[in-house]
Amino acid sequence: MEFTRIESELLDTMVLATSSDATLVKSAEVKLLQWEKQPGYYSTLLKIVCNHSIDATVRWFAACQFKNGVDKYWRKTADNAVDEMEKVSLRSGVMSTFGEPVNVVASQLSILIARIARYDCPREWPELIPNLLEIINHDNLLVQYRGLSTLNQVIKALASKRLPGDKRLFQSIAADIFPFLLNCSNVQNNDVLCHETLAKVLLSVKILRNLTVHGFKKPSDSQDVMFFVNSLYGRIKDLFVFRKYGGKHEELTTLSEKVISHMTTVLLVLLENHPYSFVSFIQPSLTFIFNIIFLEPSDVLFERFHIQCLNLMKAIVLCREYKRIKFVEIICTEGTNENDVSQEAGRIKNEFFTPEVLEKICMNLVTKYFLLKKENLQEWESEPETFAVEDVGESWKYLIHPCAHSLFVALLHEYRDIVTPLVLKLLQENEQMVDPHDLNGILRKDAVYCAIGLCTFDLYDEIDFDQWFATSLKHELSIKEPNYRIIRRRVAWLIGKWADVKPGNDLKLAICDAVVPLLHRGVFSGNEDMVVRMTAAIAMKSIVDSLEFNTEQFSNFLGPTFSMLFTLLQEVEECSSKMQVLSVLSFMVERVGEDIKPYSQSLIQYLPLLWEESADHNLLRCHIVSTLVQFVRALVSENLTSFLYPVIECCTDMSNDAYVYLLEDGLQLWFTVIEYSAALTPELFSLYRNMTKILDNTLEHLGQCCNIIQAYILLDPDKFLTECGNSLMTLCSNLLTDVNGKDIVKIMQVIETAIKANPQIAVNISLPMLVYTIQSICEEESWTMVMSMYFTVICRVLLYSKDVFSQVLEKAASLKSRMAESLLEQILIVWNKVMPLVTQLEKRKLFALALSSLLTVQSSVVLSQFSAIVRNIVEALNDVMGMDNLSAELNSLMLAEDGYTVEDEDADEGSKIERRKKELNEYDPVYKIELKAYLQSQLDGLKDQIGQNNFESLLQTLDDEILEQCRMYISL
Repeated sequence: MEFTRIESELLDTMVLATSSDATLVKSAEVKLLQWEKQPGYYSTLLKIVCNHSIDATVRWFAACQFKNGVDKYWRKTADNAVDEMEKVSLRSGVMSTFGEPVNVVASQLSILIARIARYDCPREWPELIPNLLEIINHDNLLVQYRGLSTLNQVIKALASKRLPGDKRLFQSIAADIFPFLLNCSNVQNNDVLCHETLAKVLLSVKILRNLTVHGFKKPSDSQDVMFFVNSLYGRIKDLFVFRKYGGKHEELTTLSEKVISHMTTVLLVLLENHPYSFVSFIQPSLTFIFNIIFLEPSDVLFERFHIQCLNLMKAIVLCREYKRIKFVEIICTEGTNENDVSQEAGRIKNEFFTPEVLEKICMNLVTKYFLLKKENLQEWESEPETFAVEDVGESWKYLIHPCAHSLFVALLHEYRDIVTPLVLKLLQENEQMVDPHDLNGILRKDAVYCAIGLCTFDLYDEIDFDQWFATSLKHELSIKEPNYRIIRRRVAWLIGKWADVKPGNDLKLAICDAVVPLLHRGVFSGNEDMVVRMTAAIAMKSIVDSLEFNTEQFSNFLGPTFSMLFTLLQEVEECSSKMQVLSVLSFMVERVGEDIKPYSQSLIQYLPLLWEESADHNLLRCHIVSTLVQFVRALVSENLTSFLYPVIECCTDMSNDAYVYLLEDGLQLWFTVIEYSAALTPELFSLYRNMTKILDNTLEHLGQCCNIIQAYILLDPDKFLTECGNSLMTLCSNLLTDVNGKDIVKIMQVIETAIKANPQIAVNISLPMLVYTIQSICEEESWTMVMSMYFTVICRVLLYSKDVFSQVLEKAASLKSRMAESLLEQILIVWNKVMPLVTQLEKRKLFALALSSLLTVQSSVVLSQFSAIVRNIVEALNDVMGMDNLSAELNSLMLAEDGYTVEDEDADEGSKIERRKKELNEYDPVYKIELKAYLQSQLDGLKDQIGQNNFESLLQTLDDEILEQCRMYISL
């Protein structure tokens, strides 16, 4: 196969791209990026792939380049799209590659064909699947296998399409090819179960699974599908027989396990995606699982199969569609009454799960699957930290113990009346003390205690935990025999579970007294087991939480507990272990607050070292940052800044790739440090330079960033606004063009805070923002909350300086080529429309004060809106005027002599940020100006400006009701 000069040059570049020299690879990649857009590029790649005289690595790389290029350039609408005539040639060429001898190259070619098929099949490439079926019938076994492997990838790609038209096309394909694939998956009696046969069956089952789940709207309507699913139970049994008697080779054993797993997966995914079509298989599935797992378990079963069977049983038990729908009948699209199907499913389940069957299953789960195995105990010895970390998330899908636990809990919830007595019976049978040398007895008791702990919320009315703890558990914790560490660990875990259920008050201190010693390293009396200590640490979090929180109750235990947890934190080596212990310490600091101060110095000194050691463990660093947040809140007066500032800098440095993990927690720490700072230090001020970079990079944390900016303003408004005010307003202006809704509200709150804190500086630097605000108001496109914030900022400017407001109005009017008076009229119309929708008293009074201030500006536009203006002011007066105990009228938003408003009498103290905001009320017109008196003054001024007769004429425009209410407050 000869190459042209250009093709040879491309081949040489491909060789360089697979070189071990990074410099050569980089230069080759640059050339390939240029060539991939050129006509004929992919034809040359295919030519390289098909030339078996070329090194396999180069051919594999060429196949990868071709595969990756399909997503970029195969679409007709893509820039530099592959020419249609070249596509025809390429589709024809790839169909000649099924004799590829190198597996890795063949694998890439299969994926390549599937990617093309996702775009072209069946419309532009209708012959693909018929050709693949012919190839699967080829005499050559290698070609057969390559064809089946490619069909698997093609079906997977077509099944992933979600448009209705594509789904209908795939369903028609599925109906056509399902019988053929079903035949391929069957092993005839005269076939030998060799590697080639099993590999063929495995691929066929994978394809059939996708066809079953995605290729039929209702699989139960297809006889072929029903036959296939029904045949799985017997075929799985046959394969186990083969594994027992015929599978002598490890390779065949592994392959047979894969086939069995994929066959079982068919049942799982069918139930998950088509629960109504699975109803016919509920009984055979449950019977199959019960017989093979619980009734007659065999040594040839493997763990993955156990997990799949237990999960399938749990899925049937918990399936929502099998719960009876009461009062409502829902008719599905196929015309089947789903309520009837649900009732049928419920009937089948109840007939199967008899008390005898449930007892057999539950006893098996507890006494077989809950037991710690030899390999578990070996892991305990060799890797105690790994063993001690609790399985969380979806570990029940992959691990036998969490899987068995989840099935047991599901059965208890679904059949509580039957299972609860079984659990209590198990507890009664195992409540006696076990001989420390009886390992089997200890393991059995551990399993029973595990069952109790999993069901604490269901059993707390059935078990007197206080008595159980006092008579048995407490004593078991004191036994220090080596084997009894299993019981000590389980009792600590059990106490943690029961603490969540809320133990009796008298029991809480006794629990602390029993569990805290388990944390001890035991320098003088022998080391406590690491797994026990880790479990006790986790339990302490629940115990501390259950104290709700009475510090005095825990005072005697606080010092020793914190000290031992800190020692444990130093000793553990695994990142996950440190995170768990640190989370307990952090939680404890959060709950006890400043009472932690006498015991905290050692941890404070250790955290910088841990921070340095965890440079490659970002999740651990997240926990460190969260702990620092709690320390800053608890130890307000402590000097942590020398460590805090570099941590915040690291977390918020957008040039550091770790920001993806650290940014959220870093922002929380940053905000908390500002909140608890007494002054704006140079180091704290210098951190602000990161803010613009953060918001330029991501808006995901805009709300917290705005909170931080407000915190800076409140801490030192003069310094911050003087040095950063202009850049802040530029930043806000840029952000407003990229956000909407709640994000606009947050940005406008920053502007309002700046104006409240230092109106002289803030108003002058925010003129462009104010013009934008006026323009946004006139557009009337924002929702009420956003419009309310726009008017809040404008009202504060108006109350601060009418001259500045006039400047802003003139500028906005000139940008719209309108007169200022015309723009003011539009603003007042929107203002009077929005104000009744505002419910917050502070804003309503602010709006009313600003409207009152406009009454004396000598504007005909204002006078034309007089009726609407006065109506809104009077309605605001009605809202903000309250009655004290002596029934004397007072303004509920007026600042009293002692510095708080009437509304604050029942309010919580709140955070330091909120207190700083309230300190601004001392200068805030809303809290310093009495609305009633101000309205009186403004109306008197208006009367002096326009004369008594004109004033009386304005009053006549008011509704009688509004006029009457107005006279209740002021003299007209």
